[in-house]
Order: sequence, then structure tokens, then C-alpha cells
Amino acid sequence: MTLGELPAWARELIIGARVARLGLLDERDDARILPVTFAEHEDALWSVVDRKPKRPGEPARVRRLRRRPQASLLVDVYSDDWTRLAWVELRGPIAVLENSDAPGALEALAAKYEQYRSEPPPGPLLRLARSATPTGAPRTPRPSPLRSRREVPAATTRSTIRDRDGPRPRRPPRPAAASWR
Repeated sequence: MTLGELPAWARELIIGARVARLGLLDERDDARILPVTFAEHEDALWSVVDRKPKRPGEPARVRRLRRRPQASLLVDVYSDDWTRLAWVELRGPIAVLENSDAPGALEALAAKYEQYRSEPPPGPLLRLARSATPTGAPRTPRPSPLRSRREVPAATTRSTIRDRDGPRPRRPPRPAAASWR
């Protein structure tokens, strides 16, 4: 299935997310999970090695993906209201490419992230295959889980926010902290 063939809720979740988690295997085949920035370009999801502080030499994620070019990319939305949880996991091969091989992907990343416009990333680029397996459909149809905090008036507290399902239940008060004397 291509990104364009994903259900509407999954595409909305992917397009609206600012960060995803990249799952891969290290040199000992232990699972590793890394937060990554990403953007869509030509029906694929792309990430790039940027200028955030890293150890000298080729980054471990690139070395690991060259060794075993399979990965999982998880895009999710968490909410204390568990009826609003949603995620999409895309699994498949990953290609490690030089920036010059896909300038359109760099442009898509720069359009999404201001930091890449002011300081272009050195690369390389990582392309999650155009064909991937989505998993993690929402349990029941519901309004979009992507609810911006800007939609809520500043004076509104989390316990007073209402949605289509009515008021959120109030949490019981926390017990008093123990004394450390």
C-alpha cells in the first residue's frame, strides 16, 4: 500500500505530525528507537541526518540501516482520553541516499522545518519505501485526534475541556507527598 492509499485518518495523522519514531536493529540485532523529523515527498516518507550534536563519523542510525535496510516508522498521537489514541506504523525497506540524489525531499523537509531552511542538513537522506504496511487503525470512528492546543482558550483547563462525548472525567486528587526527613 502506498501513502496515497492510506485511509484519510492515517494520512491526516502523518501530515500533521512533527516527529516520528524510527525503529531499527543495531549491530547485535537489539531494537533501537529514535525520534526523527520527516516529510512526505513523491509518495514516500523522508528523514535526514541533520546538524544536531552527534558523535564524529557516520551516525549509528545510518551505519545500522546500511547493514540492514529495514525499519519501522511510528507516527502517533497520545491523549489521556484513550478513545482518542491513534497511530500509524509504516514498515519496509529504507534507502540511504545522498542529498544530491533527492533535492525535492530536502525541499519538503525544509518546508516543514524552519531549522532546515536556515541551516540545511548535511545528510544523508533516509527514504522509507514507497510501499509500506500501515498498522494501528483507531478502535472506533471518532473525530480527529489532532486537536491543537491553540483551539482551546487560554483560561480553559484540561479538566473543563468538552468534546462531542461530553466532559472529561475528573481525576481523583493525588495523595500528599511523603516527608523526606
